[in-house]
Amino acid sequence: MTGLRQLYGKQDNETGSDNFGVDYVIHYSIPAKERAEAEAGFVQLIEALTNVGLATEVRSGDSDSLLVFVKVASADLLAQQVYRGRLQDWLQGIRTSGPNPELAKALQDEPVTEAERLRLVYQLIIRPENDSGAGINQASSKWKYVGDIFPLHDQKFNRSWIQKWSKKWFLDEADLEDIRNKFGESIAFYFAFLRSYFVFLAFPSAMGFAAWMLLGQFSSVYALGCGLWSVIFLEYWKKKEVDLAVQWGVRGVSAIQLPRPEFEWDYEAEDVVTGEPVKVYSYKKRFQTQLLQIPFAIACIVVLGGLVVIANSLEIFITQVYDGPGKQYLVFVPTMILVVFTPTFSAVLMKAASVLTHRENYDTVDAHKAALVQKQFVLNFMTSYMALLFTGFVYIPFGDILLPFLDFWRHTAQTLTFSEKTLPTQQFRINPERISSQMFYCTVTAQVVNFATEVIVPYAKQKAFAKAKELQSRQPEIQDEPEEAAFLKRVRDECALETYDVTDDYREMVMQFGYLSLFSVAWPMAACSFLINNWVELRSDGLKIAVSCKRPIPWRSDSIGPWLDALGFLSWLGSITSAAIVFLCSGAKNGNRGTASQITAWGCLLSVLLAEHFYLLMQQIVRMLMNKVESIGVQRERRERYLMKKRLLAENLGQAATSKAAVPGIQTGEKMTREALEDEAREASVRGRGGSGEMFWQRQRGMEETIFIGRKLIEVQKGFKCEGYEMRLKWGTGIASRGRFAGASQPVEAAILPRVKGRHRDLLREERRREAAAREASASGFDARDAARAAMSSDSESSPSHLSDLPRSGPELTVQEPKPAQDGLAKQDVAPPPPVSRSKPKVIPPWILNQGDDEVRLFSEFVDYGINTLFSTSVNDEDNILAEHLPRISQESDALCAICITIQASLCGRPEAQHLIFKYFDMALSSFRAELGNSVVQLKDGTFAAGLMLSTLGLNRGCGWTMHLHGIYNVSLTRGLQDPLNSQPPFRKHLIEVLGYLDLPGFAVGRQNPSIGVWRRHCREPGYLCRPPQVDSVEFVSGLPRSLLDLLSAIDGMEITEEDLWDWPGSPGSLTQCHLWEAYRLAGIISLRHPQLYTPIQISESSPPSPLGGDGSSQASSGSRRAVPTSTDVVVTRIISHVDAITRAYVASDGHRDSLLFNAIDYPLFVAGIEADVMNARPELKDAIKNCFAVRAEAFKYPSRGTALLDMMGEWWTCSREGRSINELATSRGLELGLL
Repeated sequence: MTGLRQLYGKQDNETGSDNFGVDYVIHYSIPAKERAEAEAGFVQLIEALTNVGLATEVRSGDSDSLLVFVKVASADLLAQQVYRGRLQDWLQGIRTSGPNPELAKALQDEPVTEAERLRLVYQLIIRPENDSGAGINQASSKWKYVGDIFPLHDQKFNRSWIQKWSKKWFLDEADLEDIRNKFGESIAFYFAFLRSYFVFLAFPSAMGFAAWMLLGQFSSVYALGCGLWSVIFLEYWKKKEVDLAVQWGVRGVSAIQLPRPEFEWDYEAEDVVTGEPVKVYSYKKRFQTQLLQIPFAIACIVVLGGLVVIANSLEIFITQVYDGPGKQYLVFVPTMILVVFTPTFSAVLMKAASVLTHRENYDTVDAHKAALVQKQFVLNFMTSYMALLFTGFVYIPFGDILLPFLDFWRHTAQTLTFSEKTLPTQQFRINPERISSQMFYCTVTAQVVNFATEVIVPYAKQKAFAKAKELQSRQPEIQDEPEEAAFLKRVRDECALETYDVTDDYREMVMQFGYLSLFSVAWPMAACSFLINNWVELRSDGLKIAVSCKRPIPWRSDSIGPWLDALGFLSWLGSITSAAIVFLCSGAKNGNRGTASQITAWGCLLSVLLAEHFYLLMQQIVRMLMNKVESIGVQRERRERYLMKKRLLAENLGQAATSKAAVPGIQTGEKMTREALEDEAREASVRGRGGSGEMFWQRQRGMEETIFIGRKLIEVQKGFKCEGYEMRLKWGTGIASRGRFAGASQPVEAAILPRVKGRHRDLLREERRREAAAREASASGFDARDAARAAMSSDSESSPSHLSDLPRSGPELTVQEPKPAQDGLAKQDVAPPPPVSRSKPKVIPPWILNQGDDEVRLFSEFVDYGINTLFSTSVNDEDNILAEHLPRISQESDALCAICITIQASLCGRPEAQHLIFKYFDMALSSFRAELGNSVVQLKDGTFAAGLMLSTLGLNRGCGWTMHLHGIYNVSLTRGLQDPLNSQPPFRKHLIEVLGYLDLPGFAVGRQNPSIGVWRRHCREPGYLCRPPQVDSVEFVSGLPRSLLDLLSAIDGMEITEEDLWDWPGSPGSLTQCHLWEAYRLAGIISLRHPQLYTPIQISESSPPSPLGGDGSSQASSGSRRAVPTSTDVVVTRIISHVDAITRAYVASDGHRDSLLFNAIDYPLFVAGIEADVMNARPELKDAIKNCFAVRAEAFKYPSRGTALLDMMGEWWTCSREGRSINELATSRGLELGLL
């Protein structure tokens, strides 16, 4: 027998506490007169259990009984049952996701609890045979010898559970989780309800104590407060139920109802949803049976109500009227009547309720239990509250009217005593404390008695019966195996325990809630008593389960069932009864309550109606407020369902399809490869390129291009000056390397012809005059080329602003060029002459001629002026061969032509040209992609140059541009890029160097495509670390020495150390160039220390090996090594000082000295600026950086990327310690900026 000593005492022998892996014990009876029949039933029992995969062992029980031990025969069977149960839960909507088909993975992700295992095994035992169960039903005549089926207590858990609870003041979620894992959700819900109810009792306890001290009985304030409390508690528990159900994974589990074996069906019909046959019982028959509940309720009222009236009236007569001998003994007569007859009548009525429920013939166990609980609630309501209702609504308010009826007991007593003498009586006086005494009994005395009958009496009774059985037993003692003896003794003791029914505990708490809601206004201290009682009740109920009862079957539940409706009914009824009691019983003083004449019906009715409406109003308000706040359980359920849908989408469509959301096309930017472009060109050639719809969708590729064009359109529509391509468009940083240049140091505005002042009418008149002169010249024998030359000469004099001022005149246009500028680095600091044009014939490509006069003029202006903005050296420099090759490559690339006029349109100030920028850019991008795709034999120089110029547009504006570099590189891999650089033609070598320079990894922020490593693989010479200064040269596009570019290209792969940069010998150049080169060298050192700007180089497996040989890694540099490294603070300060010197030199020369060097300051300033710790410690460095960018912006008179870089640095100075990189910061802004 499970005892307190086993729970609290030290266990010397743990064998008795071990359950030997037993899941269930079946107590099988063998009556002495029916042994043959019982034996046959035993064989059927073992066969049925074995057929469903359950292992069995049998041992001797008490007299005339056997103990059949049952467990799952294999782990695979248990796994299958778990999968089946969870799959059914998912199909019924209880689980948000189906179980993993891999059983091992499913059990690992969601381990099986002991309660789940026991529940599944029990279902396997009792489930019908046609549902893969053993079909053992104790109510069936086939299994009439099966006494009980129960799991064994876990002694170790019970011991730690009771000991832990006895030392804790409050229960937490972990305690509820332990109960759920051991005893199932049904019992866990009871303890959760009891815990919440206990916590909520603190408010009415405090309010009741205050009312008892200050307001006394029958306080309307207390009545309203108690009603409000009951509403809040009830609405809170409804939400708490949902939270717990979701947390425990049983939301909606009531939909899965066990079929009731005793159900008797009339016929089978086809389910309208599933099409399966279902057993049907006529609803009319059930309704006719349910109508019998009306006479049943009347019988309860008459029998139990009559018993209460008799006992209470007799008690009133004895205590307040009778004054004769034996009064001290006679006062117990009413109590004896109640004690004797109440259980008897209740048992009879409960039997009638059971028969009535059975005749209602419910098809599920849950429906049968709910109907039985309803009838049980009616019985409990009458037995618990009838005495208080009699006192509160009859005795106190109408006691004077009751006096004549008390004579009945006087006459009865005289009759029974056979005496003609009048019984001694006293004057009848109403006792207002009677209801308080009754409430005290119900809330204190009855609770103590209930505790004793629940825990102490059963325990003592078990001990007594066991001892008596031991003394009276005549059978010899059972000889068990020594290792099993303690275990079998405990099992036999548990067989004698009562079966635990959580319904009894629910009924007790609901009745207690009713006392508080209905009658606590008569004794406000009731809540304090209940608070103390429930603290004990929490522990006594746990002790009852562990000591006094068999271990319950771990059933699941998603609520407290029909008791929730009972709580709602009592809460509503409490608003009525409290108001009525206050009205009826609080009118008189000094014990004299109102008489019938003083009590008006309308006053009582009005009081009740007001109280009820107050209750209903508060209920709606509280419910509305609580619905505003989404409960944790509902949030968790919504989150689980969302994750389930997301997972299903990923499983069915794939991760890629999920990310693209079934929308085909380019999402974040197109990655161009040679194969993709060739396929696109091939498809276009097969389908033809004349379709308007096809061309419509080919003008913009990718998110970046769409955003870029859209922003420009928005700016134009707002009437703002378009900034789309006003940033200086050039190949590199704009650093002058050798000699002078024509107009490169001048602001863009100086290289753009101003708009001629005048009215539009006058300009049109001048245009018509020129057209007439051209026609006359043609009629007189002038060559068209001469007419065009004359027109161009006229334009250069008057500089008309309209795009149609240039006539379409043929493929070649020539103008005279002034004397070229002088060469030499020493004269670099001299102010350059104004921009000039060239004397060579100007070739207008056919594509330009086919577009229109506006495009012809823009191209001509680009050749004359706009091309100067692409270089930091003179357009006549011997290394600058773009101008020389432009006529040729523009003939072979329509994309190059379109980009040239796009650049020029962005540079000019004519409003009509601004509107055409987007059209030209669209044409350039589409043509460039088409040409890449058609580059099957070779990549033309014109297409190559067009891609580089597209990248230049993007890097200055902040939109995507590295994808163009990838497209060029991927197509060029099989078109001669593998060959050594020195074996390439001069112009192709120039293009490859520009590609390598643009691809340098550290010169981009927010890079969307990784660096390819073009300079490292194709432009860097072997032995670059040991190159002597005499053989060094300056790359004319970037203006940086090639030896310095070699070092900067090795930073991203960490092929060099900062000592290699410290040991760089330098290269000859001008004063400002030396400042700039020193700033770049120091910026490279900072990049090595804090490589925030770099991403790993990604080269496809098909990429050619490095021309350097091997893997292209660096050679060990010889020379000095710095013993003590220079601090980052000093290096950053030196970088900013060098750039500041360039700025001051430009300001001192009034803007005539090396203005284009400002385009090269982004990289060193930005690398220094993102050293947030240094910047925040020295604010003067921030001011210096801002001043450098401000001077450059003022010099060029157009918006620069410097503003975007300053914004990012400003944010980085405040959030650098948040864990994000500078690249992530740029990406979050949608920028891909070049620092070139």
